[in-house]
Amino acid sequence: MTRFATSFISSIDGTSSEISTKELCGGARIYYIFNSVFGNSLESIDPTYNLSVLDIRTAIRNSTGPRPSLFVPELAFDLLVKPQIKLLEGPSQRCVELVYEELIKICHTCGSNELSRYPRLQGKLIEVVSDLLRERLGPSSSYVESLISIQRAYINTNHPNFLGAAAAMSSVMQDKHEREKKATAAEEKRKREARRRKELNGVNGADTPEDDEDEQQQSVMPVRAVAKTQGRSMSPAVGRDGHRLGHHAASNSGGASGTAGGGKDSFLNYFFGKENGMASSAGPLPGQGAGGMPGMMPGGGRHVSQNYEPSIAASFRRGDTRPANMPMELGEEAVEDGGGLDDPSVPALTEREQLETELIRRLISSYFNIVRETTADQVPKAVMHLLVNWSKDSVQNRLVSELYKEGLFDELLYEDDAVRQEREKCEKLLGTYREAARITGEVL
Repeated sequence: MTRFATSFISSIDGTSSEISTKELCGGARIYYIFNSVFGNSLESIDPTYNLSVLDIRTAIRNSTGPRPSLFVPELAFDLLVKPQIKLLEGPSQRCVELVYEELIKICHTCGSNELSRYPRLQGKLIEVVSDLLRERLGPSSSYVESLISIQRAYINTNHPNFLGAAAAMSSVMQDKHEREKKATAAEEKRKREARRRKELNGVNGADTPEDDEDEQQQSVMPVRAVAKTQGRSMSPAVGRDGHRLGHHAASNSGGASGTAGGGKDSFLNYFFGKENGMASSAGPLPGQGAGGMPGMMPGGGRHVSQNYEPSIAASFRRGDTRPANMPMELGEEAVEDGGGLDDPSVPALTEREQLETELIRRLISSYFNIVRETTADQVPKAVMHLLVNWSKDSVQNRLVSELYKEGLFDELLYEDDAVRQEREKCEKLLGTYREAARITGEVL
């Protein structure tokens, strides 16, 4: 029993003299489970793969109740992130089961050749150790489950590694502007290609189909937008005079660089409650100078961009459900690109909803990564403490208490019939050899 317990412990610690060179075994196999199997399974989890844009939007709307929200509701983040943390429980429980199976395998392979003479004793040793491991499997699984429940019980958004709302919104706006720059560059490239084809074809002054299409888009969109304003009021950031819409459309292509700063401040002011900035952005624009350029804000205020970004912020403040960066005459075809919803019966996302869903998605990913790192560190420690180390410390005492009984000696030390017959055969053969050796010695 002592040799069996020592062999079991040394196999786990890696100090056994019979270490295999063909494959991982014992403690090395347990490390492989922790580092490669369990670690890779956690890394393969996408925290938002099962969250569609519609799910996030619905959670945001449900968390606001009957009133429109001024800010992104924090309750929506809690409602969405807790089920995602639950995804870590499956790989964690699988890790416990794999370590348990590896310990059972060690138990079956740590017997010596001498122990194989007594199959009943060997079977009892394996049975006692297996029962010990099975007893520890339940508490280990329960504790790992409680680790995941603890993470879901309290969402600590004050964690130092958490991205935070301000950083998340800054990232969202930065990506948004990057996409706009790429779209602008692609459009410029398309126009250059059209001009180059026009020059190569030798068309002097004649409009190509691409030029006609561009002119129609530039002329039709402002006219339709002005027609639309007959039925409803315009965004405060654009202005309350009809002639400002034309200036907005004209300056929309040339003010991309100024939009980045102004748009970012508008969104940050909205989401994070900078009321001074909101007030300055929400107010009507001052009069324009002689050159037609907008003036400065009173009291040394910053220049207010005429692009669509202020109109987005204004639509946030007034709860407009129309995408603010889209011309008023555009329908579902233009909205589909931002909404990402295939069902035509589902309303497309507004500009505000797009930003809110992307913000929630990034916050979920950030917090999930924190919980994932914590789980990857705590689960192996819990398994080692409650299952592996406990078994190592208790195996010797458990074997003695269960098997070291006088009434079991005859049964446990019963020798295998085949081994006994082979042993008797060898003893007879040995006696014959000795007798032959004696006779040979007398003759010589």
